[in-house]
Amino acid sequence: MIGRLIKGFKAFKNDNLKSTRKRPTGSTVPSTPERDMTQMDRREAMAKARQRVEESPIVSGIIQRLADNVVGTGFRLIMTTGNEEFDKTVQDRWNMAKDHLDIRGIRTWGGLCQMWYARRKIDGDVGVNMVDGGEFDGMMKSFLQTMEGDRIYKDLTDSKDTGIDFNAAGRPLRYYIGPRQQIGDPFPAQQDIKAVKSFPARNFILYASYLGHRAERARGVSELLENMNTITDLEQIMDAVLQKVKNESFMGLKFQIAPGPDGSIFGQAESTKNSEDGKRRRHVKLVPGLNVTADKGEEVDVIESKSPNGQFMPFIRFLLRYMGTRWGLPLELMLCDFSDTNYSGGRALIQCAKKRFQVEQHELGAVCSRIFQWWLAREIKHNGLKVPDGVTTAWSHQWGYPGWPYLDPSKEIKAYAEAIANGLTSRQAVLAEVGDMNIEDVAAQLGKEEKLFEEAGATITIGQPGASTAKTTESTDDDNKTEGEDNGAKEE
Repeated sequence: MIGRLIKGFKAFKNDNLKSTRKRPTGSTVPSTPERDMTQMDRREAMAKARQRVEESPIVSGIIQRLADNVVGTGFRLIMTTGNEEFDKTVQDRWNMAKDHLDIRGIRTWGGLCQMWYARRKIDGDVGVNMVDGGEFDGMMKSFLQTMEGDRIYKDLTDSKDTGIDFNAAGRPLRYYIGPRQQIGDPFPAQQDIKAVKSFPARNFILYASYLGHRAERARGVSELLENMNTITDLEQIMDAVLQKVKNESFMGLKFQIAPGPDGSIFGQAESTKNSEDGKRRRHVKLVPGLNVTADKGEEVDVIESKSPNGQFMPFIRFLLRYMGTRWGLPLELMLCDFSDTNYSGGRALIQCAKKRFQVEQHELGAVCSRIFQWWLAREIKHNGLKVPDGVTTAWSHQWGYPGWPYLDPSKEIKAYAEAIANGLTSRQAVLAEVGDMNIEDVAAQLGKEEKLFEEAGATITIGQPGASTAKTTESTDDDNKTEGEDNGAKEE
């Protein structure tokens, strides 16, 4: 039985998980293009991707850099029902609850969003189960249970199993979650089928990365898959050059000194013996405080290492830039190093990266919205949240996504000010570009600060020099009269 299963798994082996560059012959071995992965292929890709993240600072740094730019500290809820009192109530309730949604109690809302985003990149997909937490202190609790991709399965012995049941139209009906397979666990054929549990699709979210935008792919694919070979190449090159640098560090000194009468330069400090390669050479033990006295025309030179050569870093930077194309991540953002570009080039790179980041923000935002609507429905049904008359869509909302700061504040603020003045953008659009602040929040904060300064008897000016936020009283007719008109009135 086990032999037949192993043979069946081998038949579905995915060549994408092997090296596609046969260096000795220069040939390539293409696999079936864009086919759905078998369960074993998916698990192998997942395992290799996880190993890369654990071992490679470059890979783990890329994942973290992407999560920081797309997710930041977490998406901020902005209610848009139009009823200010209801919007504030919902936002206040959400802010109180969001950092306690993790069923394990160890991650904030921002931490959950970052984890889902990272697991999607590494594993290909991640599951989020929305859990009824029961009643506690008179309130119904709501929790989120995160299921990593290797736990989404129905039958480990079925190579085509995806862990999902679909209806005829392709809509998910149920998701299956099994125990995590640990090292030393029995062969999948001996798994405990009873330990696998099903979850209705209405309370389960599969946040997946569909390679190549496939329409009918059932499960996500690790986004590290395309770069597996490049990562290996990069690490091997760096290891080889590092070893070369280490070897050359032992070629330290070059002596040009006339020997003494006995033919020795260093006297008793010098000895003749076999080297590691078996050849007989003169050896000098160099110790701290060793002084070499040289006559005129004699010298001791330090031999500089020629490794890495001048082309090494440009080549490594090219490989990293090549890797980053998968995620729309420029090298400069990957390394947090803009030293090789100017302002215009840096701004162009940021703008290109934003296009990818904003797409992924909206994809994750759709997941967050489904969670929020589920939470809000439970607050209305179980926890006494009243929807005012006239509010037809109580869940109407948007997310404040993290933005990206100015590259050159003095230049960009002036450019934004001109765009606003000419009606080409809005203050809210500018705020969305550089952060997740809302224009209402900014106005409220400015008003609060101005009031504090007024109470302290201080005067502040906000905006361009000469501009002020101080309120002006309406002018009266007498204020608008010219001096002549006023005199005429007096004469009458």
